[in-house]
Amino acid sequence: MDAGFHVFLELPEQFRAADIAASCEALGVAVQTIERYYLGSAARQGLLLGYGTLSLDDIRRGAQVILEVLKRHSVAS
Repeated sequence: MDAGFHVFLELPEQFRAADIAASCEALGVAVQTIERYYLGSAARQGLLLGYGTLSLDDIRRGAQVILEVLKRHSVAS
């Protein structure tokens, strides 16, 4: 992917980015919410995913963890 060192993942309204980030972190995948990049309240929910220093296997594992967390939170909503 030639998009730089980060990818923005916009989340649907039913997800809370902070909850998704905390669940990913608990499973060993660090992501950031985009709230810190807004002046005032965030207009969208989303995660910033850094991949600049990761191997392809690490990226695949991280993507799988994020997918599982989103599925879990989707069922809980």
